[in-house]
Amino acid sequence: MKITEFLRKTYVQKQSMGETYIPNRSHIVCSDGYSFSVQASRGHYCLPRLDIADGMYSAVEIGNININAHPSLAEYADDEVHDGGTVYGAVPVELVNIIIATHGGMAVEMRESVEAEYRARRVVELGYTIAWGDVLHNAPCGCYQCSEDGWQKGHTYCDVPTAELLAAEEAGWIYRSLDHSGWYWHVA
Repeated sequence: MKITEFLRKTYVQKQSMGETYIPNRSHIVCSDGYSFSVQASRGHYCLPRLDIADGMYSAVEIGNININAHPSLAEYADDEVHDGGTVYGAVPVELVNIIIATHGGMAVEMRESVEAEYRARRVVELGYTIAWGDVLHNAPCGCYQCSEDGWQKGHTYCDVPTAELLAAEEAGWIYRSLDHSGWYWHVA
């Protein structure tokens, strides 16, 4: 996973006291255990210094490195100490991708966690309600039984999923399953 994809998939907007902000993203953990924080928003040392949902930054802010900083980061440091508390501003995304690659790439667990959180956020953004067991409770259906009250019934006779659900399934955000009481849509 490249840094631009990480930034896109971890982009979340929140509100506090009438202000919109981007909360800090989780640390990137590499396959060899090297970890660091990568941030980009209007409140971070990045280029452009804006909140960008698609992750298309040319430079980002790095900090909280768990081991010695990569030597190529020195020119971006905000101080001479280069310890875990040093912030590295406007680090080119190409350099970040090189650093990640030299440490074996993002750890598999890290990539899977980012992907799972992204899929769950996308499902909620599409307007679905997620309840127990990651079941979508308001998944639309084309049959008369489901459309009576707008809630997914989970019956065995329903074979009319909407184009909307099929598209979300094709994108890998949801999947369908069948158990003893009927079929259900789940967050992937």
